[in-house]
Amino acid sequence: MMKYFQKTIVIAILFLWYCHATAQVITGIVCDKATKLPVPDVHVYLDGTSINTITDASGKFELKTKSAINTKLVLHHLSYQTAIIDNPFGGLPDILYIEGRVRTIREVSIQADRFTREQKMKAFREQFLGVSRAGKSCIILNEDDIQLTVNMQTRRLLASSDNPIVVVNDYLGYKISFTLFDFWVQYGLGIVSLDNDYVHSSFFAVVSSFTDLFPDSRRIKRRRDSVYEISSNNFFKSLANNTLKDNRFIVFEKSFPINHEQYFSIKDTLSLKMISIIPSKNIDSKNDTYQHVPNDYEIRNDTVFHNKKVNRVIPKTNPNSGFPAMNDTLVRRPMVIGGIPNTNIDKEMMFYSGPKLSGKISVLYRRRIQSDIYFATDSFLVDRYGNINQISKISFSGQFGKNRAGDMLPIDYEPTPPETKQMSMTFKGSGTKTIYMSGTGTVTIDWGDGSASETHTLSHINEGDWGNFSSKYKFSHAYSATNTYSITITGVDITHLNCYNNQLTSLDISKNTDLKVLFCLVNQLNKLDVSNNIKLTELVCFDNPLTSLDLKKNTGLIKLSCGGNLSSLDVSKNTALIELDCSKNPLLTKLDLSNNNALVRLNCVRNQLTSLKISKDTELTSLQCVYNQLSADELNVLFGMLHSNITSSVKTIFIGNNPGTGTCDKNIATNKGWRVVTE
Repeated sequence: MMKYFQKTIVIAILFLWYCHATAQVITGIVCDKATKLPVPDVHVYLDGTSINTITDASGKFELKTKSAINTKLVLHHLSYQTAIIDNPFGGLPDILYIEGRVRTIREVSIQADRFTREQKMKAFREQFLGVSRAGKSCIILNEDDIQLTVNMQTRRLLASSDNPIVVVNDYLGYKISFTLFDFWVQYGLGIVSLDNDYVHSSFFAVVSSFTDLFPDSRRIKRRRDSVYEISSNNFFKSLANNTLKDNRFIVFEKSFPINHEQYFSIKDTLSLKMISIIPSKNIDSKNDTYQHVPNDYEIRNDTVFHNKKVNRVIPKTNPNSGFPAMNDTLVRRPMVIGGIPNTNIDKEMMFYSGPKLSGKISVLYRRRIQSDIYFATDSFLVDRYGNINQISKISFSGQFGKNRAGDMLPIDYEPTPPETKQMSMTFKGSGTKTIYMSGTGTVTIDWGDGSASETHTLSHINEGDWGNFSSKYKFSHAYSATNTYSITITGVDITHLNCYNNQLTSLDISKNTDLKVLFCLVNQLNKLDVSNNIKLTELVCFDNPLTSLDLKKNTGLIKLSCGGNLSSLDVSKNTALIELDCSKNPLLTKLDLSNNNALVRLNCVRNQLTSLKISKDTELTSLQCVYNQLSADELNVLFGMLHSNITSSVKTIFIGNNPGTGTCDKNIATNKGWRVVTE
């Protein structure tokens, strides 16, 4: 069935706006209002954050924050009513009182709503947690505490809970306690199903407390950062700091990109940013006003694809549950086609009665993800985290408006700061040291001997020129004393690096995640860590005393040359390998290349191999395995693995100076079109 309702979602996080300084400490004492006695074990937290504590035996608590946040203070205890304190950073009373909870028996009414609890719970999960990857990963630990009813007359699914709803968000790594104040889902005429397709709008109001389950997980942090990138907080923080372009946001008005500085004025107010809509600018058209229809519902048409029109209904009056109050104005939302808003295909969005709409803008993230922002205020404040005040007067649709509780981050969340693009190398000696680098930006080189740092603009490499070592890739420095020096290179990611024959004893390239080609041959490296350089296609580290080399993450590796002191070499994950040179590793006894179907050239000369396996599907043209310990049986097995000659060219296998060279059955290889060389 065609999805015929335009969905809107409003998430009311109950908080206020107030902040004025940086580091903040909130202290207080919680007492019983009736007995005036201190209450221990009260959960005290700042709404929407992971900042929380428990009152001690004297009812005292203390909360510390990096800066004031636009939120409320929440006091929760199972035996008391939840208390919400406005303006916690503006100074609290000496004593905070909480009232005892009156336990009542909930009246049970039986209504023929035609839906099972399982169907209602499924709808609740979808509208409360969402159907994104994060939302689907969430588990409600106390579903039995949630009361669900369907009012057939108002066509709403209603939910309530006497206890906080506890959710484990496995994808984002949080355990969240939600105190639910209101929840409803509005369905269209008929309410024949609670499926997502029939939802017209939904609303919930909560206060929440977050617990970080995986504070040290890099994978979880990357997920959180990805969610934050496309959030309204990131947009408003970028707007306030004038970094929209840096964070890949484009602002549109009437489908045309605009300079936000011509539409918004931004001023510092203590630790906040005051953003005002410039009166002389008319942000999007506000001339289409809806005409009332004299009945309980207003009918409007929505233009959809293929010029089809669908009637739909919207309640005329503003629900008492806190739906953002907007004026009865039809706002046309340009759809996104190919990353650019197109006003030829319109959707109309209806707001409830309230303050006059001041304007509307469209926002594109990475030129493809659209959100629309509707302002019913001429100014608002933004804190350091991107939280806004005037939450009842600023509303969203598109990406910013679709997220549910499953996609929530703490309101004091800050994305992981980008790592400084830096690498270092240490050597001992004198003379001139030369490094070849390519990239697309600017680097600063500290040669480590006290001389002035140098700044250079790198040249983009032509892959075919890399072997020529052109002067435009060359950076040199002369050292007079025979000391130990550490060279530090700071700046953009480097794509190609050649630091051969520099007496290097260490090389740290862990933060150069765009590195494609690395030549560090003829040095003194005992260890080389390339686990973060997953874009590597070519690695030449020959003639180093390497004792270990982990390549499991370098799945794009095409060429590898690694002579040294390796006792083992696992390239089972490097299935793109075309050329492998692992010669001159006197401790290497086994080599398994049975997964490397792309291999064309193999050189494993002068090892101590007693076993060599290759893929039967590989298109090898040259295999050199002289000076090893392969027996006649092992050589015969190797011959059997060789691919039959499917071209006119003769393929060559060099097997000399192995114990089994004189007694192996060379016909096994020659019958497959291979030339066997034993000299």
